Amino acid sequence: MKNKKDLIVSFLIYGFGLLSLLIADVYISENFDKQKIAQWAFYKSTIFIIGSICLLGYDQVFIRDKTLIKRFFNKFLVQTLFISFISCTFIFFVKDLKIYELFYLILSIFLFALLSFYSAAARACYNLWKSQFSLNFWKILFILAILVFKFDAIIIYLIIALMFSVLISYFLKGYESDEVLDDNLIIGDIDARKISLAFLFSNITLILSVYGEQFLINLNGNSITSAYLFKYFSIFTPIALSVNSFLGFYLAPKVRKENNMSINKFRSFTFKILLFSIFITIVSIVCGLIFMNYFSKSNEGPIDYILISLLAVLSIIRGIYISTSVCLGVFANAKSLKYVALSFWGCTILYIISIFFILENSSGFNAARLISLASLLNWFLRLVISNTFTIKTLKDLNHE
Repeated sequence: MKNKKDLIVSFLIYGFGLLSLLIADVYISENFDKQKIAQWAFYKSTIFIIGSICLLGYDQVFIRDKTLIKRFFNKFLVQTLFISFISCTFIFFVKDLKIYELFYLILSIFLFALLSFYSAAARACYNLWKSQFSLNFWKILFILAILVFKFDAIIIYLIIALMFSVLISYFLKGYESDEVLDDNLIIGDIDARKISLAFLFSNITLILSVYGEQFLINLNGNSITSAYLFKYFSIFTPIALSVNSFLGFYLAPKVRKENNMSINKFRSFTFKILLFSIFITIVSIVCGLIFMNYFSKSNEGPIDYILISLLAVLSIIRGIYISTSVCLGVFANAKSLKYVALSFWGCTILYIISIFFILENSSGFNAARLISLASLLNWFLRLVISNTFTIKTLKDLNHE
């Protein structure tokens, strides 16, 4: 009964967070000029990419050994400051940011990374609603800040939302667990680092696949392409991608608890997720079309059905990817994760090169379509690779 209530509250927080960020993205794309839209897309992608990297893959290892939460925390604070400072200093020179913008960016990344840590720790302790609170409450505060306050820099709204969420998350103490872990399940520091680095190298490619396009487009200074792609993403994909993301969040600790996955179960598991992904993608696209036809204030010509079709297929592929991602995260050993990460890096490098090539040879609407196609192909290759290694991992576990 307690688990059901926890799950329901988790889903409600997740739902309100999803809705809030969706409203914020749509509000920004409808009420701000292209430069401000591109600026928000850049800040959002940068903070999500660097803030997620700061965990160095330990968010996945916490599920395997909760004692790492306390053992890793002090190192996490130091490395987060170091990673955010080095990364933002590089961006400072490439983007020609002002000093105060550099400070805002470092602060935002640090706060977001801290929330990510609290969320990952609470998830590992199976405090699901507290995990979702850390992950999503800032989104609710963000849209409220936009509607209530008036600042020239969009990032100020984000800093306010993140600061309050960090404070509340700390006092919720979702990172604490009463469960006593079997000594056989405790992972040593060296082994934990090996597993976490394997996850990190894999996670970086995932983060770049999700947020990299906006980051690279804005580093290239193409605000028109950024604003156009951001608008279609924020209107047509958020329901599908966010619901699928919650599914992955819920399933990983559940599969870990059951600790019983055969190849036949995996295939059945994947098929069910495929059907659900198709359904939720259709819902997401229909909602987007209703908004574009009846509520959107922008006047950018006819609806781009080619781009919508690409985003729909992309959403379905990312949905199916959940099954392989969950199983690899729970069952794969460090060696398998290393090979997966290397394969993913090959795909990601090709993906990044293709984006730069597209931006050098096209712009605007055409560039947005081609970048979406490149993203779709990148996710398809990721799915094939992860599915192959998942089946291999399950064969080894079950001696099939």
